[in-house]
Amino acid sequence: MILGLVSIAIAMRFYGLGWLFDFEGYDEGVYWQTLRGVHAGFTLYNQIFYSQPPLFLISIYSFYAIFGQSIVAARAVVAVLSLLGLIGAYMMGNALASRAGALTAMVLVVFMPLYLAQSQVLEAEGPATALLFVSVGAALMWRECSLEKMKTRVVLPILCGAALSFGILIKLLNVTAFVPILMLIGWWVWSARQESGGKTLPILAPVLLGFIVAILVALISLVPFLGSANILIDQVVTFHLAATNVLQTDNLQILGQFFRSNGVLTIAAMTGAILALARRDWRVIPLTAWLAATIGLLVVHAPLFTRHAIILIPPLIAITVLGLGDLPSVEQVRGIMVKRMSWIQASALLMGLLVCAATVKAVPALYAYYHARSVRAESDEVRQTAQIAADLRQVTTPDQWIITDGQFIVALADRNTPPSLVDTDFVRILSGELTTRQLVEAASDPKVQVVLFATRRLATPRVADFHGWVAQHFVLMHSYVPGIELWIR
Repeated sequence: MILGLVSIAIAMRFYGLGWLFDFEGYDEGVYWQTLRGVHAGFTLYNQIFYSQPPLFLISIYSFYAIFGQSIVAARAVVAVLSLLGLIGAYMMGNALASRAGALTAMVLVVFMPLYLAQSQVLEAEGPATALLFVSVGAALMWRECSLEKMKTRVVLPILCGAALSFGILIKLLNVTAFVPILMLIGWWVWSARQESGGKTLPILAPVLLGFIVAILVALISLVPFLGSANILIDQVVTFHLAATNVLQTDNLQILGQFFRSNGVLTIAAMTGAILALARRDWRVIPLTAWLAATIGLLVVHAPLFTRHAIILIPPLIAITVLGLGDLPSVEQVRGIMVKRMSWIQASALLMGLLVCAATVKAVPALYAYYHARSVRAESDEVRQTAQIAADLRQVTTPDQWIITDGQFIVALADRNTPPSLVDTDFVRILSGELTTRQLVEAASDPKVQVVLFATRRLATPRVADFHGWVAQHFVLMHSYVPGIELWIR
């Protein structure tokens, strides 16, 4: 069953990776241009504007560079990294509800539409969530590990610390994992001290080792950027704090949409929490605290996009699986059918039915997901994108730069933007991080041959004067539709 689930997951992730359009509408182009900038020899933060922690691009770059710098190569790495979530889900489910829980967790991950979508797109959320599964799964397995299993008690904290640090340095939202991990550590240390007669050092040693590994992973990852530490903090932290004042999103509406779309899983998690409390399974407390902390973080996060809600999936699955703790085996079910079952057995069977319902409900959503992308691949918009990319290849050489707010099109043409302009999104413009003056200075560089207005981001009122400057210094070559224009020097 495990091999079957893994095979299904691999097939689902690699199907359609070659569709040549931006799956998310904008962000894939930014990441793709950032990778191209790194491949051209420019550095993150110092020369390339990059508003995320560094490990996502670092983890992708080598494979991307070896296999031709294509969007398919980059997406393939994301797909592979997302498969780590199956390992983490297995660990989590096995710790909470033995083999039945492990298989249930894997099934839910495989058939979760949002997780699948973020496993195929060049964005950080999929790999980060996979490491969220691994870090908390390792902590849960460590919590269940007896004191006699010395080797396992050492390996699991190392795995937990490495996955936690790696995940946070891919996406800062992974800090929510601290909540269950620290609660599990405190609980386990207290319980272990009671069993060992108050001996502290043997108990704390694996915990300290895990923290040391987490710190080492962070230090090794950040060493290349020590020279630009202030710029890194400014772009990764300060920039996002400023974004909360310039771009507001309806966070409650986005979260409500997530819970409605995953209504059966939400009901299953609520039922699982109630059943765990009724059985006095106190593991529900750190898991519920994890879910609450995640919801709280997303409520205040700005700007919040639909994809960010993916970090709700691990705690929801964990609480659901916890409700399966007393799921009877097939042989036990046969015996139950001929005699009165206990409420615990009946509730466990109910949880099994809810999990099946959540899986069945996901199938139409998965079909709709693939269908929508296949239709878009044949749309006029995508054909127009291919035509613009062909025009860019015709009027530029590989060593020339293109200023644009449609980075995916430029990368599709095998061309680069100036390194400081790999990202021209609304948040950067509205926050004042990108100004008309900066755009004019970049466009004045002799290497810039073309300016492409493609997504109306460079028509934002704060930088609207840039279009007038371009009209004075460049010649309009193509006007495809209103708002999409190609200007050549």
